[in-house]
Amino acid sequence: MENTLEIGLITKPQGLNGAFRLYPLGDDSSRLLGLKRVVIEGKTHTVVEIKQGGGFMIVRLSGITDRNVAETLRGKYVSAYREDLPQLEEGQYYVVDLIGLSLYVGETLFGSILEVQSLKTDVITVKMENGKLARFPFLKKLNAKIDLENKTMQVEQKTFEEVICYED
Repeated sequence: MENTLEIGLITKPQGLNGAFRLYPLGDDSSRLLGLKRVVIEGKTHTVVEIKQGGGFMIVRLSGITDRNVAETLRGKYVSAYREDLPQLEEGQYYVVDLIGLSLYVGETLFGSILEVQSLKTDVITVKMENGKLARFPFLKKLNAKIDLENKTMQVEQKTFEEVICYED
């Protein structure tokens, strides 16, 4: 597992004091409120303030004290150290931890997880054993069993066959 996780994208400066708007990448931005440090382009920054805005976070970092410096961060991704993020509840996973897992449908290897799109329902893209792509919504009724240690996800075959979409 990676030491840092991408948590958001800097969209623009906020005010004149070096703060910026951060578009959160996760499904629960309130998890970010307690962060004490973040990483931008490999450099660790101390968080002075982080609060929720309307669908975004407002962040101020130590050493970034004016709008011009904040402007240089526009379009950059912000990461957090895994140990600084709150523990997830049982059955919750960071998207980055699902990428690369081997997907088993029943007992049969189906392919490898390439991408997880966070929409109203997460959509998983899989590279099948034959090299083609397929997508499926990550639904509870799939009864997914995720084993991060062995890098596998296993889903129920009947339900999976009802929801899978194959690309040509």
